[in-house]
Amino acid sequence: MDPASAIADKITRFSNNQNGVKPRDFKANHPIQIRLQNEFDQNYERQFVLEIKRGELLYPGRWISNEDAGLFLRAFDLKEPWATHRKSEVLDDLHADLFGRPEVTADRIVLCQAIIDEIGAALPQLENQLVARYVLVRYLLLYIVREVMEHDEIGKEAIENPAKFVRDTTTRAKFQTCIRTVVEDLIIDLNGELADVGEDFDYRDRLRDQKWVTDIRRTLVSEYQKQVRRRRIASISNEWATANG
Repeated sequence: MDPASAIADKITRFSNNQNGVKPRDFKANHPIQIRLQNEFDQNYERQFVLEIKRGELLYPGRWISNEDAGLFLRAFDLKEPWATHRKSEVLDDLHADLFGRPEVTADRIVLCQAIIDEIGAALPQLENQLVARYVLVRYLLLYIVREVMEHDEIGKEAIENPAKFVRDTTTRAKFQTCIRTVVEDLIIDLNGELADVGEDFDYRDRLRDQKWVTDIRRTLVSEYQKQVRRRRIASISNEWATANG
């Protein structure tokens, strides 16, 4: 029978007690996952590969698991970074919401990975290293970078047409240079917000708290926009113009 059929899914689920199948395995043969993996093979050969099942043999390149891709999309598109610790939901209840939208392509996932790479490189600048080492802070910053991009002409274009900014390696490097500046500026302000939190600050609880996360996003985005208007820092569009000048 077709591995993606409803009856195959039921058989797998009912035999789960014996073979330890996880939600990710149920979606390994889903048409959406296969389409995305094929897009990676076609557009990012030997650069990026989407891993959609455990233990599969893949082409050379940097592997991005579909679980990680789903977490990127949850923070970047669904704007729920506080929920990214619930990894099991990505390829279960939220699969359609995360991957089933027409705008979700290999290019979009690579765009998120490019931003995450710049966040990871900048995290040593975060003075509170307990926070810096907690994985949810990466998704917090991905969410905030998305908000910054929405207020910028080039940023909005990248959200709407990621292929233009990440498919070509040279262009992707220029895009990441622009994002690097944004991330470093945001971390400066985040350092200020965390400077006086005290020893009893429960960063794990805060980063899972929707209200705290949305409040910190509002503060950091507002401060970033203020600095751009005062021309103390360059906007994404200005950085892009310089990179392509």
